[in-house]
Amino acid sequence: MIHTADGETVKVAHPEFLWVLPPGRTIYVHTGRGEEVQTIDLLLVTKLTTGMNGKQRKNGRHRSH
Repeated sequence: MIHTADGETVKVAHPEFLWVLPPGRTIYVHTGRGEEVQTIDLLLVTKLTTGMNGKQRKNGRHRSH
């Protein structure tokens, strides 16, 4: 997920759905909704999160309870 300064979150379903073009300050993310593409200024990205549907990882492995 990409978190932006305005509080928006954008899900990146697969790395192939994200494009970075020169000069590299702007990214484009296919949202999975038809042909919709979000344009994001990288200076406004506050956080990137990864994981397995929000579950924590420990030492690169899925955590079991």
